[in-house]
Amino acid sequence: IEGPRLFLAAALLGLALSCSGGDKSTGPTEEEDDTSLSGNTSALSVGPYAGNKAPDFTLTSIDAAQVTLKSLAGKPVFLNFWATWCGPCVAEMPDIEALKRELSDKIQIIGIDLRESTATVSSFVRSKGYTWTFVTDPNGAVGTLYKVDAIPTSVFIDAAGAVTARRVGSMSLAAMRPLANAAIASD
Repeated sequence: IEGPRLFLAAALLGLALSCSGGDKSTGPTEEEDDTSLSGNTSALSVGPYAGNKAPDFTLTSIDAAQVTLKSLAGKPVFLNFWATWCGPCVAEMPDIEALKRELSDKIQIIGIDLRESTATVSSFVRSKGYTWTFVTDPNGAVGTLYKVDAIPTSVFIDAAGAVTARRVGSMSLAAMRPLANAAIASD
């Protein structure tokens, strides 16, 4: 392969790798899996990794409501960065829905779609019947704030606003459940 074809092949390979599949929950890197928390969360640094205070954001839901992380204070949160075109993202969504039904109101699940229109996301969500909160990040600013380099990326946050876990790659319900429960129990 030469010239423009080589560039196109490299770009497509990069796209395929950035929308990574696989459940990294069994062997994530230290950066992606530091689930230890201790001490006063108000003294934590702000950042998207375990042990840090989760960065606040303001986004708009597909129902036109404003959603901020600060408004969810006092409740554990599961952020899931995704896109409709990402196969691994779409593959884990039935398990996220099952987690929502299982944990009911114990954790707030927020699907943060990266760089797609509200119409695209709304149509997708409604056609699948998913019931958790979906917001759009049209320019990717919140994705950048949370250092999302590949999707799906999931971030679990306790009721005090501290990140308890971060995972890159799709997860099964069995992998999500202990991470969500750890965020819930972390009060």
